[in-house]
Amino acid sequence: MRAEFDRRIRTLESRVDDDLQTLHLLDEQWETFRRAIRENVARFEEAGHTVGTDDPRVHHDLAALREVDAYIRKLAEEQNELRAEASRTIRADGEDAIARLRNEQGGLPWD
Repeated sequence: MRAEFDRRIRTLESRVDDDLQTLHLLDEQWETFRRAIRENVARFEEAGHTVGTDDPRVHHDLAALREVDAYIRKLAEEQNELRAEASRTIRADGEDAIARLRNEQGGLPWD
């Protein structure tokens, strides 16, 4: 019976680790996306300044790109907050579940 509890605890710990790793990968993907958008906006700004911002289309396009950059930055920040909260919840729920199993296990003989 003790071996069953140990297996269940290891399974829970593994699931928590997998879920946290998934969130970490999402963090990396969002950061890569945000960085790519920022780099592209910087390139377009540089090109726009080379062409000349006196052209209304260039001025309009640069303003639109800055808006996109700001929107992506805001989304990335919100995603970071959501993932941080999800990480805290996953850890807490996992720790609670493991603690319950250990409490159940407490009544068993320790071989």
